[in-house]
Amino acid sequence: MWLQLKADMMGRKIVSLNASEAGTVGVAILAAAAGGIFKSIDEAVSRLVTVKREYRPDDKRTLAYAEKFQTYKKIYPAFKSISASRGA
Repeated sequence: MWLQLKADMMGRKIVSLNASEAGTVGVAILAAAAGGIFKSIDEAVSRLVTVKREYRPDDKRTLAYAEKFQTYKKIYPAFKSISASRGA
C-alpha cells in the first residue's frame, strides 16, 4: 500500500527489492566492490540485487496529488506565519 502511494504521489515507478534489509545489501555491495570481488559497484548491484515488485503510478491519482500539492504550496506561507506568531 505504501509503495503504491509513493509511486502515485511521485508519478514515478517504485521498486521493492527482494531483501528485508536493503541497507545491509548496500553495505555488502560497497564492500564487495571495494574488496575487488566485483569490478564495480554496478556489477555488484547487477549480481546481488533482485527486484521483488514494481509499483507503477496511476495517472489519475498522480494528477490529484499534484493538484493538492499546488494548493498546499499556496496556503503554506499562511500556516507558517501563524505558527511563527504563536512561538511554535
